[in-house]
Amino acid sequence: SLFQPYNGGCFMKLTRFKKNCIAERIDRLDTGLLAGLQRHRQPEPERGFGAGNLFHGLEAVGRILDELKETFDFIVCDSPAGIESGAFTAMYYADEALIVTNPEVSSVRDSDRILGILAAKSKRAVEGADPVKEHLLVTRYDPKRVNAGAMLSVVDIQEILRIPLLGVIPESESVLQASNSGTPAIHLDNSDVAEAYKDVVGRFMGEDLPMRFVLEKVGFFKRLLGGI
Repeated sequence: SLFQPYNGGCFMKLTRFKKNCIAERIDRLDTGLLAGLQRHRQPEPERGFGAGNLFHGLEAVGRILDELKETFDFIVCDSPAGIESGAFTAMYYADEALIVTNPEVSSVRDSDRILGILAAKSKRAVEGADPVKEHLLVTRYDPKRVNAGAMLSVVDIQEILRIPLLGVIPESESVLQASNSGTPAIHLDNSDVAEAYKDVVGRFMGEDLPMRFVLEKVGFFKRLLGGI
């Protein structure tokens, strides 16, 4: 059980597992651990982030992360959707944060609130250390809808959040297909989504790559007629 290491019942190394669909040499700790902290807590009145309703969750997650640091160069904590204590637990120990948002007003507003929490209530903020390094990742982006005024543009989102853009993932039906088949989107052959995620990984690792998938693709005849 993933909750045994949380409760100190066994070593993390015994419960870590590999998923066949993940790239070779990458071990993945199921992020259900963090989301499950919410489901398994004892009901009590809400008292805000970091209060007793987290039933010492931060300390337990900290111990798990310390053990994982002995083995891995990177540890990715996927935050549950929304702004609840599970999300706070996932971001508390962050050194870097990928702020994932959709080009919708409600999503961007939530992302702005997350940035405020990182700046004020993360471990680095509480201890007065260097701030969490923030990156912006825009998903489900459709340049055609942006041009039609039905969706926020990348520029709009950056003006609101004011953090560096790491990547843009285009809207695609292949993401749903990948989810249904249990295949990571980055492994979809010949798809813009896979290429976009590969670009994101490359930029995060320091590569200087062009920002693709931001502009609407224009076909040959449209380009030809557009000049008339």
